[in-house]
Amino acid sequence: MKARRGYGMIELLVAAALLATLATVCVQLSGAASAEQRALRQRQAALNEAANVLERLSIRPWNELTDKALGELQLSAAARQSLVQAKLEVRLTQPSGQSGVKRINVQIRWPDREGQPERIVRLSAWRYRAAAEARP
Repeated sequence: MKARRGYGMIELLVAAALLATLATVCVQLSGAASAEQRALRQRQAALNEAANVLERLSIRPWNELTDKALGELQLSAAARQSLVQAKLEVRLTQPSGQSGVKRINVQIRWPDREGQPERIVRLSAWRYRAAAEARP
């Protein structure tokens, strides 16, 4: 019997099928990794924007922290660009029985890929009336 040289057709087909499967898995993993990176970048942008809004509100004078002033707030241009269709919600609450305290809640919502739940980032801060801002 003569020794075989080279590869047969079946072996080549099996090798090609394995390579095609491997390539498909690599492409899917790469797509999933890039989608995860995009989601992380969006979350970081939302956290930065919420922190900036909260910081701008905390340095306002006590009397300017009103529902009307909060209603005029908007997302920055950079946040609108990276968080398409994002919504900014700011709420001001005053605990009962505590006249010198206000709680500021900042929430940013944005849609993820279709079929996925909406993403949300929430930050809160307490603002206390300073002695210099006390009522006369």
